[in-house]
Amino acid sequence: MDLEKIEELELLMEFFIEVGNSISGKKINGQDGLKYAETIGKKTFSHISSAYHLMKGQKMNLSDGTYIDIVDHSSIAVLIRAALESYLTFNHVFISTLDLKEKEFRFLCWDLYGFIERKDFLAESEEAINRLEQEKKLTIKSIDRIRTFESYKKLKDKDKTKIEKGYWKLNKKWADLAEEAGFDRGIFIDTYSYLCSYSHTGRLSATQIMQSKTKEEQMGLAKVLLGYALMILSKFIIDYVKLIPETKPSFDSNQKGKNTARLWKEIAENIKK
Repeated sequence: MDLEKIEELELLMEFFIEVGNSISGKKINGQDGLKYAETIGKKTFSHISSAYHLMKGQKMNLSDGTYIDIVDHSSIAVLIRAALESYLTFNHVFISTLDLKEKEFRFLCWDLYGFIERKDFLAESEEAINRLEQEKKLTIKSIDRIRTFESYKKLKDKDKTKIEKGYWKLNKKWADLAEEAGFDRGIFIDTYSYLCSYSHTGRLSATQIMQSKTKEEQMGLAKVLLGYALMILSKFIIDYVKLIPETKPSFDSNQKGKNTARLWKEIAENIKK
């Protein structure tokens, strides 16, 4: 494993927590749903943190005295994909447009999806049934509010229907969100397809698992994924500081963390196909 990259990832993970904790207990004013920006950040961080621990490898002792020593690069790929989607969601909802009304509209569309994806869940307890009934009311209220935005009014009827059914990205694909976030479209499509191959058990992933029999070979595949983790985390940190300026003093006070985040953000945005 690339020890320098591991050290940089450890630095960025600690820096992420440091910047986030700098506003702990403070009231932060801003756009709707700001609390969810922090939650998406925690989700992104958790995926990368789990991938980091898997990169160290695992040893399983067997009853006959032998052991299996592996680096589960397949699960790392699944986690990196989840972290990437979390970051792109955060960037799309909170960062990639400067128009405050458009930001509010995007958040409400994303928030609506949260209600819609739960509406068909099986509810057996009285508490769960009451919660679903309450969320039905909130869904109607949310759709009514979305309909007041110019961004909604200028859509075609079929696209309005999509929004009301929870398609918060509307006609955009992950590649569109990646391009908005500063990634090269071609590089992203290749990267995302590769990561999805592991999530969906594609032939590529099965072949790579079959061919990477030694720990060293598995480490080689994990090393590629380590770079993705650094790029995602660095871009999230810098976007988070942009969204919540109150975190900037903490960001600026850690020169090593700031320089590392900026370096990997630049790498992420300058890799071209």
